[in-house]
Amino acid sequence: MFSIWSVSLLALLYLALLFIIAWWADKYKPKRFRALFYSLTLGVYCTSCVVVLCPASI
Repeated sequence: MFSIWSVSLLALLYLALLFIIAWWADKYKPKRFRALFYSLTLGVYCTSCVVVLCPASI
């Protein structure tokens, strides 16, 4: 099993990566990657809805 510290660190790194991608996409607004950013945004939105609305399902 993983320790709580390694899982916490991994979660923080994941969130940092998502914020860096969002900052970069907002700053440069690349048209070439618009579909990729849309799909990432939709995935994060759906994941957050599942975590907030159904925490027992995780």
